[in-house]
Amino acid sequence: MKGRTEYTKFSNSFQAVLPKGKKLKILITGNPAFPHVIWGSRAVNNWAVSNFDVTTYTQVFQSIDDGHTCVLNITMNVGSYQIDYYENA
Repeated sequence: MKGRTEYTKFSNSFQAVLPKGKKLKILITGNPAFPHVIWGSRAVNNWAVSNFDVTTYTQVFQSIDDGHTCVLNITMNVGSYQIDYYENA
């Protein structure tokens, strides 16, 4: 699913309880017009986190183990981000 959300809160959380045999991938894209508007992740559990790509302003979060809960606390500056998520990707 693709969409666009305006975030005004400083701290957010992504959490998913994955059934056996299921995977989840999240792609966050920032706005290159505002390169200072970025995010930082902490309290990462069951997510593989890619390096931030400074050329595309993207970062990928991929679930590691099915049948477990994925938790990611993320700090985002006020701004506009595109968050795409893919089930079983």
